[in-house]
Amino acid sequence: MPAFNMQEHISEAIDSVRRQNFEDWELIVVDDCSTDSTPDIVHRYVTMDPRVRSTRTNKNTNLPGAARNIGIAMATGSYIAFLDHDDIWRSIKLERQLKVFSLDDSVDLVHSHLLGLHESPFVRFTTLSNPFRRRANKSTLSERNMIQCSSVMVKSSTLRHHGGFSKDQELRAVEDYDLWFRIASGGKAVFVSEIHGHYRMTGSGTLANTRLSEKLKSFDERNETHSARYQRGKIKRIVAGIFAFPVAIYIYFIDGEFRIRAGIYPRIWT
Repeated sequence: MPAFNMQEHISEAIDSVRRQNFEDWELIVVDDCSTDSTPDIVHRYVTMDPRVRSTRTNKNTNLPGAARNIGIAMATGSYIAFLDHDDIWRSIKLERQLKVFSLDDSVDLVHSHLLGLHESPFVRFTTLSNPFRRRANKSTLSERNMIQCSSVMVKSSTLRHHGGFSKDQELRAVEDYDLWFRIASGGKAVFVSEIHGHYRMTGSGTLANTRLSEKLKSFDERNETHSARYQRGKIKRIVAGIFAFPVAIYIYFIDGEFRIRAGIYPRIWT
């Protein structure tokens, strides 16, 4: 968990890890020189739960990928999951994703759906996505990033093989996209069609403060992709939205929840 000046929400994020049904985890919080009470909040958790560890950078990097790389280097587990400092996991998140790895050793990366965390329930449900468009491979990732960072679990050996996240300033805000593309280009990524958490919808996040189109151009130049040029026509978007929403309701709230509550193997999309 990279952390920076998130005193308002970081307790919710850490508590969501501590509530996991799967209890054999370690949480590594990498504080990027916060100037608010974030370090004090994290320290309280470190003293009350030995599974929570923390470290602090020598100076502010302003690079989420750099903080994540520090956590990766400290991690001792066979699998690594990422959680942004203001996002929240459901209690079943680790348990359900580990089940996929346990039954298919060829999988390198698992990701799932996160529902937008917003005051308005209507806005939350508009973030539901068509699971057909969440399948991640080299071809689909060359057009767009459909993987939400706080939903990811990946083999630690795979992460280290690929060198973790890029610390290139030109890729800031898309450093996770760059890593997913590299992993999917030579490995196997699967999507679990279940809601495993919530991401906070704010106007102050990394993407909101970054000129994304320029970053995508840098990503395309490096990977010979065309994400900066990808755009669906208006009619196509409207038609897709009309059909995608009821499909998403069924997949996530009926099929997905039934499988979770029945303990059945997750439905995956490759």
